Amino acid sequence: MKLPTIETGEANLTPPELGVHTWCLEAAWKCRGAGLTPGAAVAAIRNSEGQLRAGRKFAFQEVERAVTRAYDAKPVVARKSKAKTVAKFQDRVATNAVEMEDLRTMSPWPRPELITAEMAVDLLFPDDGALLCMAKETRKAYTATRDHWLKKEHLHSLLVPNLATSMTGKTQDGHLSKRCNQQFPDRTYAVVEFDDGASLAEQAGRALYLGKILPLTLVCHSGNKSLHCWFLAAGEDEDNVLSFYDVAISLGADRVGRTRCQLMRTPGAWRVFPGGFEETESTLTFSAEGIRQKVHYFNWANAWTSTH
Repeated sequence: MKLPTIETGEANLTPPELGVHTWCLEAAWKCRGAGLTPGAAVAAIRNSEGQLRAGRKFAFQEVERAVTRAYDAKPVVARKSKAKTVAKFQDRVATNAVEMEDLRTMSPWPRPELITAEMAVDLLFPDDGALLCMAKETRKAYTATRDHWLKKEHLHSLLVPNLATSMTGKTQDGHLSKRCNQQFPDRTYAVVEFDDGASLAEQAGRALYLGKILPLTLVCHSGNKSLHCWFLAAGEDEDNVLSFYDVAISLGADRVGRTRCQLMRTPGAWRVFPGGFEETESTLTFSAEGIRQKVHYFNWANAWTSTH
């Protein structure tokens, strides 16, 4: 959505389906860069509330805190020397579209579409003592031990792709939270979602190419229009992972994956159960067969183990 000129600048603000809390800070920085005053920035961001997914509203002071942090901080120096490399990657990836049937054929794990949510979580996090954060809805996310989620995985369509070190943590504002970056100091996986409208074949081709940078572990469907591509990132330096995301984002990936506590789609789980309804901003759609976040590719050799 393009907002009208507010005081000294303009800002194009379109919130994502997931990761709204993180997006608020990004939007605040965009408003600051456009020359808006803090008050105008708050108004501009709040004006986008109607575009949030069904049931999501800005929390009390959520926008105001984001604007305060952005306007009080020192200007951020842009990351350097990615442009030439990224352009080269784009040229190569554009010619490597892979049909979904071919992707499944390429999968080292046979018949990956049969992988259930319980199987996927076990394969991705094969440690009975692992602390995992899962959710049915973003606002209801919490962290618990692996055995707590056993037999419930299919009910929780969202999962943080990193191992937690504690049940709770503190946000940058000092508030106690059941899901925040402090709980996830290290990466387990880097998950990339392409949200630029590219075909599934184009997205699959990009995932395979990015697999030359970090090992490609799993590809699953979001249940909507995109693929979620899981890459093994355990043991990688954080700067290297962020550089990986720089390349992925240049190819059409969503920025939200950069956030360590970001919820992603649980592979194999149900987004909508058979006979259920999916609610969007303006519609309520009945699904007789349901919508499952089906796995299309899995490479067990690239899955995390406790030795990583």
